[in-house]
Formats: sequence, C-alpha cells, structure tokens
Amino acid sequence: MVTILPYGATNIEEIGRIESMFDMKLPEDYTTFLLTHNGGKPEVEYAEFHVDFLKKDIPLDVLYGIGISDLDIIEWSNFFPEDIPPKTIVIGGDPGGAMLLLTCAGDEEEDGIFYYDHAYFHEESSDECNTYFIADTFTEFINSLK
Repeated sequence: MVTILPYGATNIEEIGRIESMFDMKLPEDYTTFLLTHNGGKPEVEYAEFHVDFLKKDIPLDVLYGIGISDLDIIEWSNFFPEDIPPKTIVIGGDPGGAMLLLTCAGDEEEDGIFYYDHAYFHEESSDECNTYFIADTFTEFINSLK
C-alpha cells in the first residue's frame, strides 16, 4: 500500500459545508481521510492506480483537500460544472490534468471513484465516453495504489 503524505487536517464543519454545497453525504472512509489528511501526495512520486476499461495504470499526482491553495476540492469541483455529474466532487488528479471523481448519489451502481479524462488524453476517450470506474470506495481506491 502507498502512503499518502497529508496536507494537514480539516474539521467536520468544513466537510459539512462541502456536503451542503454539493447536496451529497460523503462516505465515512473519505470523511475520515479528510479529517486526518485533508488531501495529500503519494509518498512515492506518481503512485499508480489501474483503470480496467482503459487497461492502463494511471499515475496519481495529488488528492485535493479543503482550503488548500490550488488544490481545493470546492474550486476544482466548480471548475467544470457542466461536466461534473450531480452529487460528485473532484478529489484528485493525475499529472496531465485528468481528474478523480467521487460520486455519492446514493445508488450502488453510480457511486464510487472514477477517472475523468476531460482532455481526451487516452485514445479510447470521446464525447460519449471519458469517465471510467476505478473503485467502489475510497478505501478500495487507496488500497489499490501501487
């Protein structure tokens, strides 16, 4: 398992502000991560996660936090409002600018961690398909990093 070097910590009030702003309830594992880490960077440069649909390992650059300059969940989640589904926030990114999304719609089929290739970096990406499932939970995602 890859260690995430934390940016610090946040508090439950800030987490509640995100939940209210995006009309969602964050999962307990992600809430705990924010309370203890408030985002962070992998200890190893560009730890990787696998995207089954692309059959590729993707480097992780950063996990965003709350109130972290240039790495703020709220700022990034509001950056592409027409592209990000409801009850979804941007929680991180790869070195090329693609984003990690956390969806909490309350539907097991739709919830989870997703890779959003908004710039169509991968040849498989198109207007019809550029968001790919990674993991059911944040814990599963973190445990998959290599």
